[in-house]
Amino acid sequence: MSEPQQEKRKSTPKRIFLNRVDSYSSRNIAKFLSKSKAGVVADDDEEEEEQKEEEVSQCSQAFQVVGTVCDPSNEPRPYVLEEYCHLDRENLLSKLMECHVVIYNISQDAEQVEEATWAVKALHNQTEHFSSPKLFILVSSVMTWASSRPLDPDDPELPFTDDIFYCRRAHPSFKQHIDLEKTVVKIGKSNREIFSTYVVASGLQYGMGEEIFHYFFKESWLGKEAEISVFGDGKNVIPTIHIRDLASVLQNVIDHQPRPYYLLAVDSSHCSMEELVNVRKNLELIPLKDLRKLTCVC
Repeated sequence: MSEPQQEKRKSTPKRIFLNRVDSYSSRNIAKFLSKSKAGVVADDDEEEEEQKEEEVSQCSQAFQVVGTVCDPSNEPRPYVLEEYCHLDRENLLSKLMECHVVIYNISQDAEQVEEATWAVKALHNQTEHFSSPKLFILVSSVMTWASSRPLDPDDPELPFTDDIFYCRRAHPSFKQHIDLEKTVVKIGKSNREIFSTYVVASGLQYGMGEEIFHYFFKESWLGKEAEISVFGDGKNVIPTIHIRDLASVLQNVIDHQPRPYYLLAVDSSHCSMEELVNVRKNLELIPLKDLRKLTCVC
């Protein structure tokens, strides 16, 4: 192995801040990133993992994850290097300044919108004190598109394009989210070489224990009802993404810093509400890890 290659493999891991690492979404993102290796994107395919095992073992750790927790707990979190609870703004800013990457996940926690707004503005005000360039990633929700008007009233199924990005409309419960998205994008345009920002709009997250779909699993397993509830007519398409795929998107943004500053993180399943529930009705003894394959073939 050449010396440059050895140096690359032994490079210092990037320090990543992630809020609420004790929540379903951020916890699984933190686990994924903490196991990532420099120059290697993790894959769930067992055969490919075996083939890459020797290569990966030689690579250095890519990231060190630190972050906030809602409440102190004795639960071990080996995937988090440091965790902070109830920090005041001054101390929180100090912790953010120590990190190469700051990820604020508001996709499942609207209470974090206000803190995320403060964080991106506070960091922007400190750019002249940065010791190195920083990256800010906001993990938002596709619900910021939910009330957008169809491109063609006669064809409501016509997919949205970049043309309506600036006139998209959020679901009433997600207006704070879209306001923060606009703030993050605007700040990132001021000096991308020093402080670059991204918005990753996530579909409904599933896998690795579930959260939002847990209700349907519970109804299936208990078997007390003849049918699982379907809200509405069941024909509405639900944009989804496996939590590990979302984490992989974030890793790629960190590694490659693509030119687009707004990314939609959804899978290609295009399942309706009724189809998603039908998949879960037949899961009873199917391991949760196999749900990812099932939902992707709806």
